[in-house]
Amino acid sequence: MPPIFTIVICVVTALVTYRAFHDRALHERLIFDPRAILAEKQWYRMLSSALIHSDWAHCGFNLLSLYLFADTLEALFGGWIVLAIYVASILGGEFLALYLHR
Repeated sequence: MPPIFTIVICVVTALVTYRAFHDRALHERLIFDPRAILAEKQWYRMLSSALIHSDWAHCGFNLLSLYLFADTLEALFGGWIVLAIYVASILGGEFLALYLHR
Protein backbone atom coordinates (compact mmCIF):
# COMPACT_ATOMS: atom_id res chain seq x y z
CA MET A 1 0.00 0.00 0.00
CA PRO A 2 1.41 3.45 -0.88
CA PRO A 3 2.33 5.76 2.01
CA ILE A 4 -0.67 8.07 1.58
CA PHE A 5 -0.10 10.24 4.68
CA THR A 6 3.56 10.73 3.81
CA ILE A 7 2.73 11.65 0.23
CA VAL A 8 0.04 14.12 1.34
CA ILE A 9 2.44 15.79 3.80
CA CYS A 10 5.09 16.08 1.07
CA VAL A 11 2.67 17.45 -1.55
CA VAL A 12 1.10 19.99 0.83
CA THR A 13 4.55 21.14 1.98
CA ALA A 14 5.82 21.48 -1.60
CA LEU A 15 2.71 23.43 -2.68
CA VAL A 16 2.82 25.82 0.29
CA THR A 17 6.57 26.33 -0.20
CA TYR A 18 6.05 27.05 -3.91
CA ARG A 19 3.28 29.53 -3.12
CA ALA A 20 5.36 31.23 -0.41
CA PHE A 21 8.29 31.61 -2.85
CA HIS A 22 6.00 33.63 -5.11
CA ASP A 23 4.07 35.55 -2.44
CA ARG A 24 6.31 37.35 0.04
CA ALA A 25 3.33 38.40 2.20
CA LEU A 26 2.30 34.76 2.58
CA HIS A 27 5.85 33.81 3.48
CA GLU A 28 5.93 36.52 6.17
CA ARG A 29 2.57 35.32 7.61
CA LEU A 30 3.77 31.70 7.87
CA ILE A 31 7.38 32.10 9.03
CA PHE A 32 8.50 31.36 12.60
CA ASP A 33 8.57 34.71 14.41
CA PRO A 34 8.87 34.55 18.22
CA ARG A 35 7.61 38.11 18.66
CA ALA A 36 4.48 37.48 16.60
CA ILE A 37 3.86 34.19 18.38
CA LEU A 38 4.27 35.53 21.89
CA ALA A 39 3.13 39.16 21.68
CA GLU A 40 0.45 38.80 19.02
CA LYS A 41 -0.62 35.23 19.93
CA GLN A 42 -0.12 33.95 16.37
CA TRP A 43 0.27 30.35 17.53
CA TYR A 44 -0.50 28.95 14.06
CA ARG A 45 3.07 29.91 13.11
CA MET A 46 4.26 27.01 15.26
CA LEU A 47 2.95 24.64 12.55
CA SER A 48 2.87 26.82 9.46
CA SER A 49 6.60 27.47 9.56
CA ALA A 50 7.18 23.78 8.84
CA LEU A 51 5.49 24.24 5.47
CA ILE A 52 7.93 26.83 4.10
CA HIS A 53 11.60 26.58 3.21
CA SER A 54 14.47 28.91 2.36
CA ASP A 55 15.07 27.47 -1.13
CA TRP A 56 14.33 24.43 -3.31
CA ALA A 57 17.43 22.53 -2.17
CA HIS A 58 16.33 22.89 1.47
CA CYS A 59 12.78 21.84 0.59
CA GLY A 60 13.91 18.91 -1.56
CA PHE A 61 16.31 17.53 1.04
CA ASN A 62 13.72 17.82 3.82
CA LEU A 63 10.99 16.15 1.77
CA LEU A 64 13.27 13.38 0.56
CA SER A 65 14.42 12.71 4.13
CA LEU A 66 10.83 12.75 5.36
CA TYR A 67 9.71 10.40 2.62
CA LEU A 68 12.53 7.91 3.20
CA PHE A 69 11.85 7.68 6.94
CA ALA A 70 8.09 8.18 7.05
CA ASP A 71 7.47 5.68 4.25
CA THR A 72 8.91 2.90 6.41
CA LEU A 73 7.17 4.13 9.57
CA GLU A 74 3.85 4.35 7.77
CA ALA A 75 4.21 0.78 6.53
CA LEU A 76 5.00 -0.44 10.05
CA PHE A 77 2.69 1.67 12.23
CA GLY A 78 0.14 3.32 9.95
CA GLY A 79 -0.50 6.80 8.64
CA TRP A 80 -2.09 8.28 11.75
CA ILE A 81 0.97 7.40 13.84
CA VAL A 82 3.24 8.98 11.23
CA LEU A 83 1.10 12.12 11.25
CA ALA A 84 1.19 12.23 15.07
CA ILE A 85 4.99 11.82 15.09
CA TYR A 86 5.35 14.48 12.39
CA VAL A 87 3.20 17.06 14.22
CA ALA A 88 4.79 16.25 17.60
CA SER A 89 8.26 16.66 16.09
CA ILE A 90 7.35 20.02 14.58
CA LEU A 91 5.85 21.29 17.82
CA GLY A 92 8.74 19.97 19.92
CA GLY A 93 11.28 21.74 17.72
CA GLU A 94 9.25 24.92 17.56
CA PHE A 95 8.70 25.10 21.33
CA LEU A 96 12.44 24.65 21.86
CA ALA A 97 13.19 27.38 19.31
CA LEU A 98 10.56 29.62 20.90
CA TYR A 99 12.10 29.08 24.33
CA LEU A 100 15.61 29.82 23.03
CA HIS A 101 14.59 32.92 21.01
CA ARG A 102 11.94 34.44 23.32
